[in-house]
Amino acid sequence: MRRRRRALPAGLALLGLLAAAPAAALEPRYDHRDQLGLLLEASGSWDAVTVGERSQSQWRWPTLRLAFTFDVSGEGDELVLGGAWSGQGGGGPDVEWALDARYRGYFGSEEFKTFFEAGLWAPLSPRLAVGPRAGLGAAWDFSRGVGVFLAFGFATAFGEFRGASLDLGAGLQARW
Repeated sequence: MRRRRRALPAGLALLGLLAAAPAAALEPRYDHRDQLGLLLEASGSWDAVTVGERSQSQWRWPTLRLAFTFDVSGEGDELVLGGAWSGQGGGGPDVEWALDARYRGYFGSEEFKTFFEAGLWAPLSPRLAVGPRAGLGAAWDFSRGVGVFLAFGFATAFGEFRGASLDLGAGLQARW
């Protein structure tokens, strides 16, 4: 009888551990912790530019952006360093080049997550300017190494011109 009384709590404890084992398993993480990556984005933008007393606005499509990403915080948020190329809107011959540096902070570690971006935007041609950029977006990761995203952003720049830009883009990001 004593053996049964001792065996009952031990058996219940063992049963509790076995039942809890599946719940204790780690969930798959789709964050970008400790990863480097490449990002390719296609976007369109509406740009308003003032040079001296002359103002103009135009729609640019497409703008192609290539960027290198890396985890800066150890929590999956990224620093995104990139460059963009855009053909002149309206059929003009000019080509616009730009550089940017953005901090991208993610909300969530599942396949679908949202993010914000804050950084600097520097159009290089046909005129040089620098200014802040902010954006919001959503990302869906197929796996820990590959995902797609949609992003919306606003930027303004000051220098050889004063300008503002609203952009909407979609892209692919590969990480390792």
